[in-house]
Amino acid sequence: MDWAQVPLDVVLQQWGPNDCPVIVRAHRIEMYNREFIKTLPWGNVACLLFIAKHVQDRFLEAIQGEPPQRVVNVGHVGVDTAFWTPGEPGTRPAEPPWRIVIAGSVTPKKRQYTVVQMLADLPEAFHLDLIGNLGMPGYGNAEYGENITDLVRELGLEERMQASGALSREDLRERLRQAHLVISASNEEGCATIVAEAMACGCVPLLNCWRGVRDLYPPEWVWQTPKELYGLCELYAAQGAADRERLHAGMPEKVARFDAATIARQVCDIITGPIDAASVGRWYDEDAQFNHLLEQ
Repeated sequence: MDWAQVPLDVVLQQWGPNDCPVIVRAHRIEMYNREFIKTLPWGNVACLLFIAKHVQDRFLEAIQGEPPQRVVNVGHVGVDTAFWTPGEPGTRPAEPPWRIVIAGSVTPKKRQYTVVQMLADLPEAFHLDLIGNLGMPGYGNAEYGENITDLVRELGLEERMQASGALSREDLRERLRQAHLVISASNEEGCATIVAEAMACGCVPLLNCWRGVRDLYPPEWVWQTPKELYGLCELYAAQGAADRERLHAGMPEKVARFDAATIARQVCDIITGPIDAASVGRWYDEDAQFNHLLEQ
């Protein structure tokens, strides 16, 4: 089961620990519904996987009654480092404007409105690429995108901004290869996958101090106030061309530990484990049908 939400409640209420091993991966968002977490029989879960330590800590605080049989932090959702790669030499412009990317659902939690406000206070050499569609219902007010558009006009930032809806993976990769910095201004994140993808493409991160960020990404690029953010941007712009190039070139290595294939192999080992009647229960079968199920 991916995401600890509906229909997990149905699964756990109908299946006991001896019926079939249930493995669950919990993301950050489930922490918003602690009442839901409290109602589930977590003792029926063979293994509960987390994508970050701070997500694990908060989630487990909400569990009541018997805990899961096993808890594992896999460290990140995972990034396809074979796909998210830097472009050819010269793809990223060596001269300003310095392009900052913010990508993801356009919702209050991501704070795109605030990023536009901060862009107005940055030197004109900094431009902003805003990428993403409005979030799903319940993630924020429906007017948020219009609020941002109104603000851009009010501040006269049309020439320093580029906005688009969600892009294909290929188009997003191209934009990240051409950008200089990626910003995460969220007040809450699990592991902010777009940051890792952008860093794998060579972008330098500008990271708001959401819980757990320093365990995942370079702490020297974390900001707590707009003033600190401006200082990091000034630090980037003040470097020589060769130093900036070395900075970009070093970013993929900082997220290599989040390689999706490595994490997937780890999760597969956790899910399969020792395949025998004792570990699998009455669903255990030595015939090809069970092996086919594992492959799927």
